Amino acid sequence: MVGLSDIPSVGKLVDRISNAAVDAIFRGFRYMFCYKDLVKTLDSQVEKANTEEERVSTKVAAERANGELIKPHVDKWQKEAEEIKESAHKFAEKYKNRHSCRCIQCVPIPNPVSRFRLGREAVQKTERLTELINSGKELLANEIAHLAPGENLPKTNTEFQEFQSRKYAYVELWHALITESSPVLGIYGMPGVGKTRMMEQLWKDAEEKKIFNKVTRGNVGNEKLDVIHLQKQIAGHLDCNFVSEDNVESRASQLKQSLLNAGKTLVILDDVWREIPLDVIGIPFGDGNKEKVCLSNKCQTLVKITPLQSDEAWDQFKNIVNSAQIDSMHDESLAKKVCDKCGGLPLLIQAISKALQFETHNSWVDALEQLEKGEFVNIPGVEPQVYACVELSINKLHGDAKSCLFLCSLFDEDADIPMSKLIQLATGSHLVSGILGKLGYYQWLILSDRLLCCSIPKKMIVSNFMMSSEM
Repeated sequence: MVGLSDIPSVGKLVDRISNAAVDAIFRGFRYMFCYKDLVKTLDSQVEKANTEEERVSTKVAAERANGELIKPHVDKWQKEAEEIKESAHKFAEKYKNRHSCRCIQCVPIPNPVSRFRLGREAVQKTERLTELINSGKELLANEIAHLAPGENLPKTNTEFQEFQSRKYAYVELWHALITESSPVLGIYGMPGVGKTRMMEQLWKDAEEKKIFNKVTRGNVGNEKLDVIHLQKQIAGHLDCNFVSEDNVESRASQLKQSLLNAGKTLVILDDVWREIPLDVIGIPFGDGNKEKVCLSNKCQTLVKITPLQSDEAWDQFKNIVNSAQIDSMHDESLAKKVCDKCGGLPLLIQAISKALQFETHNSWVDALEQLEKGEFVNIPGVEPQVYACVELSINKLHGDAKSCLFLCSLFDEDADIPMSKLIQLATGSHLVSGILGKLGYYQWLILSDRLLCCSIPKKMIVSNFMMSSEM
C-alpha cells in the first residue's frame, strides 16, 4: 500500500517537518536540563563583550583626541553594546532570584517552564553578544573615524567694515562676479586701502550664498612667483592632494582637472603685482569653462577701491583711539590732523591710532611733526605718506612690542602666526623678558594690542601665556 511519504514532493516536506519538530524538542530539553551551563556560557560572552567594547572605546577616544570625527556606525555599535549589556545584566539579576522549583507540601519539584524560559533567554542573549563581538572586531580592523571637512572661509584678525564709500565698489564687484561673461575680474588700489579685506568678504559671501560649487584662494605676493606654493594654497581649499611634490607640470595638470571636476568655481588671487601664467599654475579659464578668476590688480573687469572719505576715516580713528582720550587732550584739531595724514587708508589708520592710543599731548605733537617734516626713503610702489605712517607706528612701539613685530617679519608673507608660537619665540630668544604672574599677563595683553592683534580672545592669550610660563 502506498503512503503519502512515498510521494517524492510530499516525502521531502514530511522529512523537513519531522526534522524541525525533533530539533525543537531537543532544543527544549536542552533549555530545561542545561540551563545552568547556558547561563555560564552567557557570562563568558559578557566578559568578552566588555573587553571588546573597551578596545573600541579606547580607539574612539584616541581618534577624537586627534581631532577626527567618529563614523556613525561606530556610535551605533557602542549604543547597541550598552543596550545588550544592560539587558544581560537584568537577566543575571533575574537568574539570581529565579524560582526553578515549586514546593508541594515542602517537597521541591523542578519547574520545567521556568527553566525552559531561562535557558532559551540565555541562548538568545549569547547569540546577540557573539554577533556584537564579531562586529566589534570588524570595526577595529577598519577605519572608524575621518577628519572633519575644513571650513572654507577666510581667517582674519579684523572685520570687514562696510563704509559708505566702499559700498558702491563692492556692489559693482559682486554684480560683475555673478553676471559678467568675462572670466577674469578684480579690484585695484594703493597698498593699505583694503583690497584684501574686500576679497575676503567676497569669498565669505560667495560661500554663504552658494553661487559657486567651490571657492579657493591663493596669495601671490610681491616676491618671485612661487608656483608650487601657490598651487598648494589653491589645492588646499579643494581637498586636492598632489601626487607629485615638485613637478610643476604634473601638479598643474592635476589641479586643472580638480577645478574642472568641481564645476562652477571661483579662484581668488590676492596681492598680484605682475602678470601670472594661469596655465602654468593649472587654472583653466575661457573656452566655456565655469571658472572665474578674481584678482586684486590688473584685470579684464576692474573695480577701484578708493580711500575712505574724511568723515569715515575720522570715525574709525576715534573708535580706536577712544573719544575720551581725544577729549582729555583738549585739542581735537591735532588728532584730526594726524588722522588726515593717514590718507584715508584703513591699515594706516589702524596702525597710527594704536600707536598713539595712550600717548600724551606732546607725543601727538611730535608725531604730527614727524609725519609732516620727516625724511622719507624712496621705495618704488610705496607712497611717501604711507612710508611715514608705517615708520611712525614702528617707532612708537615700546621695546618688547617692537621685538615681537620684528619676530613676525621672520615668518612668510601673510602667514597665520599663532600667538603661542610668537610667545615661545619671544621668551625663548630673550628678546622679551619672561615675567611671570599678573604683570606678565597684562604685558602680553598690551603687546598683542600694540601689534594689531585686537581680535584675539583674552582666554587664548591667558592659555598661551601660561603655557610659555611653564616652559
